[in-house]
Amino acid sequence: VGGHFSVDHMTLDAQERGINDFVKAAHIRHPCSRFISAYAYLTSDICNPGDKRWAKEHIGNMSLDDFILKLEREPGLTGKAHLRPLHHWLFYPDGTFGLDVALCQENWNESLDVLGEYLGGSDRIPKELYSSHSLQNAHNSCAELRPETRQAIERVYAMDYCIFGFSSQPKTGCQQTK
Repeated sequence: VGGHFSVDHMTLDAQERGINDFVKAAHIRHPCSRFISAYAYLTSDICNPGDKRWAKEHIGNMSLDDFILKLEREPGLTGKAHLRPLHHWLFYPDGTFGLDVALCQENWNESLDVLGEYLGGSDRIPKELYSSHSLQNAHNSCAELRPETRQAIERVYAMDYCIFGFSSQPKTGCQQTK
């Protein structure tokens, strides 16, 4: 899930546009892994100029441990797209869940198989998508974090853990697919 559009924006006037009969899918990721990745990106040299300015102002020289505590104290900072909880992207304003399929980072290929079922067969999924979402950069893992840091991440992203049924540590299985 990326960009600046919620599921509501994507389906606005869908009937009039002739796109109301489509499968709604999104790429999700374990909140802890996602936070580590977002922090790594925002504090790297590869992020875009707008993100660099935001990170300089809000992260500065903070460690990942310190930054998650700041997010907990200042929840408005999670409005930044890279840090926004997943559930903000995936529900209609009336609270209805907006997806048919969640494509899980932790078991991407199996998620694509489920998407294929919705589309009428796995042959409908381009083969080049399989294994295309493996990590490009090495990041710290959630298991390597201090327990109090993991607990803070769980508090900040509590709704995502709850809605998607994520365990404390990322696993290879993904019950969230359906």
